[in-house]
Amino acid sequence: MFELQSRYAISVRVGAFFLGIMALLAIGLFMVRGKTSLFEPKYTMQILFYNAKGINLGAPVKLAGVPVGYVKSIKFAPQTDDYHLIVTVRIKKSVQSRIRSDSTAYLESSGIIGDKYIEVSMGSIEKPIIKAGGSIWGKQ
Repeated sequence: MFELQSRYAISVRVGAFFLGIMALLAIGLFMVRGKTSLFEPKYTMQILFYNAKGINLGAPVKLAGVPVGYVKSIKFAPQTDDYHLIVTVRIKKSVQSRIRSDSTAYLESSGIIGDKYIEVSMGSIEKPIIKAGGSIWGKQ
C-alpha cells in the first residue's frame, strides 16, 4: 500500500513539473513573437480603415517604428459609417500619451513579401490624447 501511494505521488510531481515547463514555454513564445510584454499594462483603441489589405490578428502595431502593441480584432463597421473596417488594437499604456487625435495609422509591410503591420504616427503635443476605447483614422 505504501509503495502504491509513493508511485502516485511521484506521478503527480512529474505531471506538475511538465505542466510548469509547458506554461513557461507558452509564455516565452508569446513574448518572442513580439506581442509586447505579457505583464505590461495595455489599453484598447480602434483604427478605422477602408481596407485591411492583408493585416491579420496578432499583427504588430508600431509607433514611430517601435513595437508597442498588436491587432486584437478586425470587424466590419456598420453600413451607415463612412469607413468599412474597425481594427481593434492593444497598445502599451506607457505610450498612450504619444497617440493623439491627429495621429494616423498606415498599413505597412516588412520587406517585399514580408508580414503586414500597422504603423502609427505620433500626434502633436497640443492635440488631445486618445483615451481607451477611442479611435484614429487609418490610411492606405
